[in-house]
Amino acid sequence: MVYRPRYLDEKRRNYTRILINAQLKNGKIVMNYSDNSKVITTKERIEFFDSNGDLKCWFNDKGEGELY
Repeated sequence: MVYRPRYLDEKRRNYTRILINAQLKNGKIVMNYSDNSKVITTKERIEFFDSNGDLKCWFNDKGEGELY
């Protein structure tokens, strides 16, 4: 039997999202992740975008928000 590392086994490999970079643009912090999703934060609002660039949800500083 040939040794196969656990990280190559499909059943055991768990996909993790890793922060690739964070940039400060026009008073916003833009965080890009390994799955091409991004989070954009300002003083008033946090927005989550998926890999297609669609807005998934947002929250403001008062705790209000909306899920899409």
